[in-house]
Amino acid sequence: MLLKQVSIVLVVLFFAVLVQAGGGRVFGVVAGEDGTPVAGARVELQRDISQYTLLTYTTDKGEYAFNDVPPGIYLVRALDGGALVGESKVEFMLPGNRRADIGGKE
Repeated sequence: MLLKQVSIVLVVLFFAVLVQAGGGRVFGVVAGEDGTPVAGARVELQRDISQYTLLTYTTDKGEYAFNDVPPGIYLVRALDGGALVGESKVEFMLPGNRRADIGGKE
């Protein structure tokens, strides 16, 4: 019984260390209704359970990226001139890469 409890604790600690070991990458393209990339759009990445927010702007090709993002559930929101282009929910519990394109032809 004690060995089983110790094994469970070790597994939990392993995953806790793995999760804190590094973050993931959230990236994508912001496009207008006609499908063309939106340059200079403000892109916000907000964590679901807190006010943790990151901010970046799109490139001339409409591309954006957030690096070293801690695992969790996030809302990615893109704004162009203050107007909402679109938003997307991103979830990841272990470090990794997640693509979240916003806007474009639906």
